[in-house]
Amino acid sequence: MTTTDHQTSINPGRELRNLFAGSGAVRAIGAHDALSARIATRQGFECIWASGLGISSVSALPDVGLISLNETADAVRRMRWTTSAPILVDADSGSEDPQVMRHIVRSLEDAGAGGLCIEDKQHPKRNSFRNGNVLVPQKLFAQRITVATRGRVDPSFMVVARIESLIAGTGMEDALARAVAYAEAGADALLIHSKAGDASEVVRFATEFASLGLEIPLICIPTTYPRTTVELLHSAGYQMIIFANQLLRASVRAMVGAAEHVERAGSSSALEDDITTLGELFDLLGYDAAEADETDRGTPIPS
Repeated sequence: MTTTDHQTSINPGRELRNLFAGSGAVRAIGAHDALSARIATRQGFECIWASGLGISSVSALPDVGLISLNETADAVRRMRWTTSAPILVDADSGSEDPQVMRHIVRSLEDAGAGGLCIEDKQHPKRNSFRNGNVLVPQKLFAQRITVATRGRVDPSFMVVARIESLIAGTGMEDALARAVAYAEAGADALLIHSKAGDASEVVRFATEFASLGLEIPLICIPTTYPRTTVELLHSAGYQMIIFANQLLRASVRAMVGAAEHVERAGSSSALEDDITTLGELFDLLGYDAAEADETDRGTPIPS
């Protein structure tokens, strides 16, 4: 581990909030483990999205709520030790039980997260890009937001409400009504999700939401409208844009391709120009610092 990658944070929530205080767009990217979080930070991303899809996928499990809170918190804790960027955690749909919801918040706070995002879908959740998503009644989810905000130890810890109306097919008016209710319930930011093939839905949402006069940051995830630029989304009113699963998908395709080639060719020689060298990997993992520590072990401590 290198000191440039990790910074012990006194207040992760404040770090995350500070990102929204600037005038530019906050570029966040999904990480699924400590290594992907370190890569994201070295490439300059300002925020890490601790992806539920990603954390499930590295355990070869579908994203249907099978990963436990402890597993998520452990993943976040490892990410925190490899990145100086604040972490926003995908906490699925949270819990309808107030005690459990408070426990989720405090566990993720303790793991070093700057905030969590919960979505207004029934538990057990379905991935947003699968069929069968059912929403929680608006009033019940608003209560869940209030419980989460009251349950945090650090008032700076962010609670983000993710609105799935456009995913579940309940329409724009429902999305806007939920946005107002969640803002009034104390959400610190709103994430609007869409599976449309272009940005027209989220642009319309931002435009209509702006007319309501509520001062709360908006976030979007352009998974199904990848040709839309950060600049366009920011100009539409989004303060944070999350590239939620691209690192995971890129790594899977690369591993499948490499495995196929070696199995077919019986050699890795044709891959070597296109894969990370051992030297690059050792640098990424901080081998020089680790080996210096090994040398220091044999040095007597001055009296």
